[in-house]
Amino acid sequence: MIRGLSTQEAHRRLVLYGPNVLVAEPVVTVWEKVKAIIGQPMFALLLTAAAIYLVLGELEDGVALLFVVLAVVVLTYVQGQKSQNALQALRDMAQPFAIVLRDGDVLKVAAKDVVLGDVLCLMEGQQIAADARLVQVAYMEVDESLLTGESATVCKLSAEKVLAGTCVIRGEGLARVIGTGQRSAMGKIGASLLRISYITSPLQKQTERLIQNLAKVVLLICTVMWLVQGWVHGHWLSGFLAAIVLAMSLLPEEYAVVLSMFPALGAKRLSTEGVLTTNIHAIETLGACTVICTDKTGTLTQNQMSPEIVVVERQQHIEQIQFQDALVSSDTANEVLRVAILASSAQPFDAMELSLRERVNMDTAAWGKIIQSFPIRAELRVTAQAWCPNQIDKSQSIFLAAKGAPEDVMELCQLTAKSKLQWMTQVDQMAENGLRVIAVAQCEQYQFLTPQRLADHKLEWVGLIAFRDPIREEIPAALRACEQAGIRVVVITGDYPKTALAIAQQAGLNAKDCVLGDKLEALTLLELAECVRTQSVYARVSPWAKLKIVQALQAQGEVVAMVGDGVNDVIALQAADVAVAMGMRGTDVARRTAALILLNDNFGALVRGIRLGRSIFVNMQKSMSYLLAVHLPIAGLAVWPMLFNTPSVLLPLHMACLELFIDPACSVVFENEPAHATVMQVPPRDVRGAVLGQSQIHTALGRGLFALAMVALSYVYAIHHTSDLMLQRTIVFVTLVVGNMMLMTSYRQHSPTRGEYFFINPRMLWLSLGAVCVTGLAVYWPVAANAFKFAPISLEAMSVAVGLGAFSALGRYLVKG
Repeated sequence: MIRGLSTQEAHRRLVLYGPNVLVAEPVVTVWEKVKAIIGQPMFALLLTAAAIYLVLGELEDGVALLFVVLAVVVLTYVQGQKSQNALQALRDMAQPFAIVLRDGDVLKVAAKDVVLGDVLCLMEGQQIAADARLVQVAYMEVDESLLTGESATVCKLSAEKVLAGTCVIRGEGLARVIGTGQRSAMGKIGASLLRISYITSPLQKQTERLIQNLAKVVLLICTVMWLVQGWVHGHWLSGFLAAIVLAMSLLPEEYAVVLSMFPALGAKRLSTEGVLTTNIHAIETLGACTVICTDKTGTLTQNQMSPEIVVVERQQHIEQIQFQDALVSSDTANEVLRVAILASSAQPFDAMELSLRERVNMDTAAWGKIIQSFPIRAELRVTAQAWCPNQIDKSQSIFLAAKGAPEDVMELCQLTAKSKLQWMTQVDQMAENGLRVIAVAQCEQYQFLTPQRLADHKLEWVGLIAFRDPIREEIPAALRACEQAGIRVVVITGDYPKTALAIAQQAGLNAKDCVLGDKLEALTLLELAECVRTQSVYARVSPWAKLKIVQALQAQGEVVAMVGDGVNDVIALQAADVAVAMGMRGTDVARRTAALILLNDNFGALVRGIRLGRSIFVNMQKSMSYLLAVHLPIAGLAVWPMLFNTPSVLLPLHMACLELFIDPACSVVFENEPAHATVMQVPPRDVRGAVLGQSQIHTALGRGLFALAMVALSYVYAIHHTSDLMLQRTIVFVTLVVGNMMLMTSYRQHSPTRGEYFFINPRMLWLSLGAVCVTGLAVYWPVAANAFKFAPISLEAMSVAVGLGAFSALGRYLVKG
């Protein structure tokens, strides 16, 4: 018996040869990150302004501006690092794993911990973790397209090599590792597979184009402003600084921060709900999905198969025997169980096969060894194993055990029509109670031939076994939540039709009948469209039929999330808008295709993920709407000098200070907002629409203009209150800061639940307190006041400034979104 390495020896080799990784991710230094930050337009403008001050000898102004710029750079770096840390945590969670034999036990280890000499347990759908040589295999097909580019699978026999990165399509076996990491075939060609995707989303591309186009328009406006101030009024220097302020007030480059930070932090938060994101921008689509196509076994059910009934024929009478009594009361029932175990894998991982092994005490070693295996196929849902004693010649009789879908096993056994009807009546009766039924057959005079088809030999019918797979407790509530959210749930399974329908109804789906995969493939396009519009349960579905269902739903404008776990799900996963794979029982090829992975194979986690995805998008909308609103009063003050030929109220230093408030407000503050109580009681959003619809834009413009009116009133008050420009600037700036805080709070929920009345966003609270402290220091601390060109103002003026800024909050009630 193959036992594999010992745990101690595996650890020694891991230290000696290093981890099984292909190419280490390049390290980005702090300086490289800082250079990327200061290369952004906002910082380029601030540094240009600081350089002008220094060249003109205004050392104090230049140093003060550089100090604030440094603070903004640090803040931006910290926010970016937070996003990177979230992505790194996701990448660590998404590390692939391998199944190995160590000390004779089957262990699941991280792929990076596989070492030379390890024995890999390979099974269908698994990505091979390292180069290895097969030591035990009956039949195996491997997809090597990743290395060779050839789409056809390659048949592998014992003693042949399998390569890291390739995928087992059919069959199973054991292989001893001969090359890891850089010593593998993939490592030698420098392949690098990073699990987290950085593909730019359509929303990001759209926003980047918007910012680029706006930058060109802003550059033109600012150039005109500078020329007007210089030629008409002779204010070349002050006009240039005013143009810089205007450019900073009009450029909405914070949008790029929002679009990068929200998905990253949202993906990290999503992982706490049991959903791992391998493409962080899938969150944009997750909250908008209108249909979820899901498997049954292990998703709606617990995938904890318990054999409940054994059906046998005794004295020409079909009899159902409860499993608890089968091993005691019936030799015939025991024979059914024995053949089912012999038809199972020698190293079982399937829940059904594991349950049989755990509940039936049988030593398979006494039967010899497996010399040939027949994996399940789409056209024949039967698996079989050929056993022979260890000392027997292959030309002699060999015992063949088979199990699978009752209707397919009946065809192999060539039962009469009457017998089929009798047995199918038993199958239907148990399936209507939600039991999963398999048939068992055998052939005691099996002749070993290579290659051959299982159908070439007539099998002898043995009996039926029915398994109970309970519904997950949270599924009914999760399906009700989907219904309230306007999301259809469609069950697509390879199981027996009546079992699928019974489980779907137990889960809470309002389904009356079930569509067979064979019928589905025969439908015309119009019939298919009508079918997917009305039907919610599909059984005995082939991979191509799954694809047709997904594509037919998409053709009707649905946003489809496809949940799959096997090789046969890959083509449907690739076609879906959101591909979701199982984390525990899912195959590597399915996980590699998916954008989301359910870590606990829990459908309820996907529904919680949709809720979080919707909340993230709503908060993103709030953030972008806030950015549009808050830039209006700032832009108004920046344009004022050009319109009325007055000295600039805002200077570059003020803009840099405002960035200290606006940047964290649009990112970390809104990202931390709780989900609205009704977020799962509204229909999914239209993914074809812009992130900000007309309603949100009108709301933002209305609130921003109202805040601008308050700032303008404070400017008018300041002009009449004093002729000192520094005092005027101070009054207006205080109004602008308070108005900014009011605009930020105006995007809280309009209709919070009772608990949300008492919820205080801690980040919003700390930012508001920080803004008050910084503004107070800038006004009343002489050193800061001198740098900001402020002057201490009276209690009356401060009250007016704060009051007018606070009145900006009324925009929430006057302009509702």
